[in-house]
Amino acid sequence: MPCGVAVIFLIVWVYPERPGGQTYYKRALTRVDWPGLVFSLVGTILLVFGLQEGGVRYAWKSATIITTLVVSGVCWLAFCAWEVWLSSGSSPFSIVPLFPLTLMKNRVVAAALG
Repeated sequence: MPCGVAVIFLIVWVYPERPGGQTYYKRALTRVDWPGLVFSLVGTILLVFGLQEGGVRYAWKSATIITTLVVSGVCWLAFCAWEVWLSSGSSPFSIVPLFPLTLMKNRVVAAALG
């Protein structure tokens, strides 16, 4: 068994349990921004695929490349809209946004992203 796998195994089985036990983990999993995660992951995968394969395996004008780039753009727009809605406080869910808009109020973070 490789060393990294052994360390992960020990952490999972030996690490002390948090207060609240199983309810802590269930509550933590319900607060994860799953839709934001899916939108950003799909958008990124399709963008990378379109840029990698365009002009190599597929022509830039092919339906495959155009479709992947358009769907990637739609996923990124959906991600932005979802994060704005979650950060506005009007959502009925207790989900923590993947990218809180309060980060953009920090000039250093905004400059690094721009």
